[in-house]
Amino acid sequence: MADRVPRRETCEKLIQGYKEELAKEWPTGYEEMKGIAMGADVSIDRIVFLNAREDIAALSPLLVDDAKVGSRNWDTRPRRGADQTITSWFTAKGTASGEAIVAWACNSTKQVLDENLFVSLEFHHSAEENVPTVFLLTEAGMISGVGMNSARVAATGNYLFTTADHLPEDGETYFPLSCLNRYLLQCTSIREARGMLYGLVRNTSRHVFLGDEVGACSVEITPVRIIDHNRKTDATTQVHTNHLVSLEAFQRRHEMQDRFLDASSKFRLYRLEDLIAVRGSEPWRLQDIVDLFSDHNGEPDMICRHPKAAEESGSAEQPDDEEKMMVAFVMFNPQHKLASVCKGPACQGRMIHVTLAKLATRESAQDEDEDSDED
Repeated sequence: MADRVPRRETCEKLIQGYKEELAKEWPTGYEEMKGIAMGADVSIDRIVFLNAREDIAALSPLLVDDAKVGSRNWDTRPRRGADQTITSWFTAKGTASGEAIVAWACNSTKQVLDENLFVSLEFHHSAEENVPTVFLLTEAGMISGVGMNSARVAATGNYLFTTADHLPEDGETYFPLSCLNRYLLQCTSIREARGMLYGLVRNTSRHVFLGDEVGACSVEITPVRIIDHNRKTDATTQVHTNHLVSLEAFQRRHEMQDRFLDASSKFRLYRLEDLIAVRGSEPWRLQDIVDLFSDHNGEPDMICRHPKAAEESGSAEQPDDEEKMMVAFVMFNPQHKLASVCKGPACQGRMIHVTLAKLATRESAQDEDEDSDED
């Protein structure tokens, strides 16, 4: 996430609170972070900072006027500089194959792509843990990202920034929502994962999308409430970007408002919905979904972004938002436990298809090897 962060002493207070909450709420995840720190020969604080940096950066505007811990006095300037993400769900009824698809794309800086910071990982757990195997698309050093588990639950989502976000009071601890997707992928059903949301103490906002082979759940999470983002009953698609989309959030705008005032979020949402509407009832093939995320209409806020050349922009230094480009695109097919991953823009990249291994606690090693071969 391209943004400045709060002062060192404030970061240290935030990290201490995150450490305590992670150790209490997600001890296996916290132990994994400790293992990463030991292997990299760095402090656990650095690893927690890396894995909570989206939460910390989201809070940084509170420090514009040296706001104190506990402050909710938001700077009113538009929120810019954050990575731009899109999540879209295609129901089984709306696809040519009769299989639901969860698609996600991220626009970030060219550096993220050039330095291979996006990686694909597969996590296996011991039989004692009895936790599904997880495939994850994430940045190097992170234990969470977008992914799917061997119980056929996919978890994606988008950055959200609201005026309900706040710095903790002294002694308060919060769960970093940067870690949310991986935390939820411990679950074997959408219902179980959704229920876990209500137990999390949080001081930032985020959108999370959970989908399996038959259903889905789109939720806007803020410090003050959890809001369902419902699709129309007869709709075969659902889209979310980086601002509050749900009707309930609009109705509750007196208690919290959006801080992501960048018009690109709404443009990407409306553009995707317009392209979907043009197709009408025509079923979606995988290539149609790739083409949808390859759309270049509406520069510079198009869905499939590319950085402008310096000579084209007229400046050797580009504004942060202008240098954004699509760095990753992924489609999850929960029914077949299949992830189709593209590094770089959807219009240019080559799709790699990975079949998730079966549950390590229930299947033989030979079956796992057969299921985890890449096409």
